[in-house]
Amino acid sequence: MTIAGQGEGNLTGSFAGLRVLDFSTTIAGPHCTRMLADTGAEVIKVETSEGETMRTRPPLRNHCSTAFGQLNIGKNSVVLDLKSPDGVEAVRRLVATCDVLVENFRPGVMKRLKLDYDSLRALNPKLIYCSISGYGQTGPSVKLQFSTMRLPSAFGPLRRTPSTSQSCSVRSAASVSRGIAGRGGAFGMPFRNSCAPNR
Repeated sequence: MTIAGQGEGNLTGSFAGLRVLDFSTTIAGPHCTRMLADTGAEVIKVETSEGETMRTRPPLRNHCSTAFGQLNIGKNSVVLDLKSPDGVEAVRRLVATCDVLVENFRPGVMKRLKLDYDSLRALNPKLIYCSISGYGQTGPSVKLQFSTMRLPSAFGPLRRTPSTSQSCSVRSAASVSRGIAGRGGAFGMPFRNSCAPNR
């Protein structure tokens, strides 16, 4: 299945030939991989059989989330059960053919699934592995639960965003934090390895 509208094309081919395996959900991770797709990368989005939670988030058009469509247009989608041996084996086969992996699970989830960088680099030493999380992968805050309001509160924009209503301020600051994370992931990773495709 391709998550794309008819007639949609890449805005630029800068990352043509780059293959991205996308485990991300909600906003920051899909925003990152959407930008990679927009710039020519082939993005393979991995979902459970229930589908990503954003698929049902309002506003809806023809029973489909417009937010999900905006964040995932131009990607391919595959359904895999990451808790089954067959699903993990399918991921490992995909990893061997990909240049980039993006995930935004809670820190430690990919390690439990044996899909962390250390477990996969033997399959693909050139793999660029991008983990997006609210408080990083290490450090004193790594186990804190991320929420839309907590992160902007922690680093300041929630307090500084001018608004006539507090709810607008929260939404604005949250959007900024997710956008920064997505853009940092998209345009920070590939340049480290000169964007040289694996194949």
